[in-house]
Amino acid sequence: MIRLPFGPLEREVGRRLDRPATREELVSTLGITTIETVSRYRLNGLTVWKADELAIKLNMHPVEIWGLQAWFEGISAAELDRDPDFPLPRLVEP
Repeated sequence: MIRLPFGPLEREVGRRLDRPATREELVSTLGITTIETVSRYRLNGLTVWKADELAIKLNMHPVEIWGLQAWFEGISAAELDRDPDFPLPRLVEP
């Protein structure tokens, strides 16, 4: 599974503060549970689902943070890796 780097999200929070964000500020701004989780995200990256969730907390779309190519590759890989017994909901046109 492709994981997106945490750095772009961290830089976006820092951009809003006009300086690099501390781990404590990342926890409070993004609603992350612990400082250790920030360290884990820095080391391992984010699933596309977690990246989407955290981008929404900044009132942004993940494409605005990671770019179209990275987001497309991540979401495509996630779609291929998902459990076929639990399909994602599809928009049904009237």
